[in-house]
Amino acid sequence: MSLIDSHIHLFERGYADNRPAGAELEDYQSLRKRYGIDKALVVGFEGDSRFRGNSAYVLNLARDHDWIVPLSFIDPTNASARSVDEAVAAGAAGFSLYLGSDAALAEQVQADVWRAIDKHGSILSVNATPAALAGFGPVIERLGRSEVLISHLGLPGLAAIECSSADSLAPWTPKRLAALTELAKYPQVSVKLTGLYAIDPEFPHRQAEADVRVAMEAFGISRLVWGSDYSPGLGTVTVDQLFSVPDWLSKQLSADEVDDLTGKTMQRILEVS
Repeated sequence: MSLIDSHIHLFERGYADNRPAGAELEDYQSLRKRYGIDKALVVGFEGDSRFRGNSAYVLNLARDHDWIVPLSFIDPTNASARSVDEAVAAGAAGFSLYLGSDAALAEQVQADVWRAIDKHGSILSVNATPAALAGFGPVIERLGRSEVLISHLGLPGLAAIECSSADSLAPWTPKRLAALTELAKYPQVSVKLTGLYAIDPEFPHRQAEADVRVAMEAFGISRLVWGSDYSPGLGTVTVDQLFSVPDWLSKQLSADEVDDLTGKTMQRILEVS
């Protein structure tokens, strides 16, 4: 089965802002052929001044590359229903929301913005730490028609901060992921199995196993989706590592479950959005 990558970035001059225009796109095109990636959610990001205009850039790319599923960046401080409508008219399949650890940012988004997103049944990709996710339930309740994807397992942080080994993490993990697992009661929420290097930088990220296990128990494998986090992840791991599912995870899953994780679930989300 072809893979669907649930989380990549494409910046005109690369993530480090030091590459020839379009080089990052060319690299990913080669990689998607190598790894059999059929589609990719390209997450717009403009939370840094050097990436201003990234959403428009991604939308333009999507017009020429049908494998790109473009998600436009939402600035919580000035988003409007009109800007949502315009982005959808321009081809956006959904939106990306970056909260960091600030729960108050979601409260700054106007109610008509959530209504517009839900009206279109748009995908919402959310980057937020547990501190921000803890207050995110009321937003999800407004999005009955939209699929919500929580990136990077809810960014629980480095495992080493809590404990020194994967086994000793087990008692801590439910607490670390409590804000994330609380969202499992909303059927429109799925979790991106991305950014494991942010939990344990050493491949194959064994200290992330306890976090993944808790997420699987809460959401079920059918609500987890694989993603590479190209190209930011290449600052920590190799290309082959970035585009792989760690053996410790794949060996726990049946062939059908691996297919769900790496493509089928994301395909279902795209079909209903």
